[in-house]
Amino acid sequence: MNRSQRIRAVYQELRSATAGVVPAGDLLGYADQLVGLFFDEAVPSFSLRTGGQNFDSWSIDRAMADGRWRLMNRFSSSGNDEDDEPVGDPMVVQQWRDLGVEMCL
Repeated sequence: MNRSQRIRAVYQELRSATAGVVPAGDLLGYADQLVGLFFDEAVPSFSLRTGGQNFDSWSIDRAMADGRWRLMNRFSSSGNDEDDEPVGDPMVVQQWRDLGVEMCL
């Protein structure tokens, strides 16, 4: 029995069990999901990560145990300072050009 025949068989069983209460499109989707769960080959999950928790899941005391160096390294260039303007901002560049201070760029 191939996949489409299995889906049709499961659909017929669901249709007779629900007596027309559930829309046919929904039943067909449910039949497809059931056949997929029971008859399709499972795709093996793969991860290059080896052991331990990722840094986002660490507790605060563990993350700060090295003197907060790992935290500072991770978030130092995040750009959260509102006072800092991006270097390549066209508005800032134009303002410098208007002032005639092109050598400072």
